[in-house]
Amino acid sequence: MAFQPAGRGDLAFFPPVPPEVIVVKPFQGSFTNPPHIFIEIEFLWSTLHHLNTEYRSFESLRLYSGTTTQEPVANRLPITDYLHPMIRILLFLLIPLGALLLVFSIRLIRKSFGGETLLELPFLRKTGNFTISKVGTYAIWQKGQYFRKLPVDQFRPEIICLDTGQKISLTPSLFRPNANDGITFRMELFRFQAAPGLYSLTLTEGSSISAPERWLSRLFPVKKVDISQYFVLIRESQPFHWLIMGILLIVLCGFMMIGGLVGGILYPQFG
Repeated sequence: MAFQPAGRGDLAFFPPVPPEVIVVKPFQGSFTNPPHIFIEIEFLWSTLHHLNTEYRSFESLRLYSGTTTQEPVANRLPITDYLHPMIRILLFLLIPLGALLLVFSIRLIRKSFGGETLLELPFLRKTGNFTISKVGTYAIWQKGQYFRKLPVDQFRPEIICLDTGQKISLTPSLFRPNANDGITFRMELFRFQAAPGLYSLTLTEGSSISAPERWLSRLFPVKKVDISQYFVLIRESQPFHWLIMGILLIVLCGFMMIGGLVGGILYPQFG
């Protein structure tokens, strides 16, 4: 083979050989015997080529076996390949989270309707006493036959604390919360704050509803309720903002459950 100087030919294109793998071989020959020189140069050339090939193989093995902290770019997955499945899982997780929140919302609303009854006064009696044992919010409800015209426009409740003689201020109930079981109908009329003590409820002359509500009630020609089965109740209640919070949470639950289901199904098509 012909000798090519350093910096030219194939040897110039080889990457540098690491110093720890170079073995220095003593030169055997003499300048007075040129064939020996070319034999030694050819042997050195072959040795370097072999070491360079082994070094490349070692580097490839090291890169792909995980012994390096930097993975080859060609082997890396795009970050979107990791994010898309995670986002879809999070969307589906909104369904059970919404269901749990729905249970909490229903319990919160039931507390506004399911308080303890302190007094159930028949409409024909007109007056009755009840005792409050703790400071809190209380409500006046009416109860009668379902789908019957109730005499709510024929009386105005009045509550007086018998211990102090003070008249309790009543606040008309907003949105008129109501409930029914298909036989009996209940509707909240007023709310009030009270401290522990003995109180009296009196049904006086007047109306418990506004003029627009009275006008609307006349539009429906339904039978009048049996007065003997009509009652006015005093019940424990919760602050009004609990009811508003419960309603808003139910709406949020609907968005979470429907949005999680639809989003989880359609995300692969638009993600």
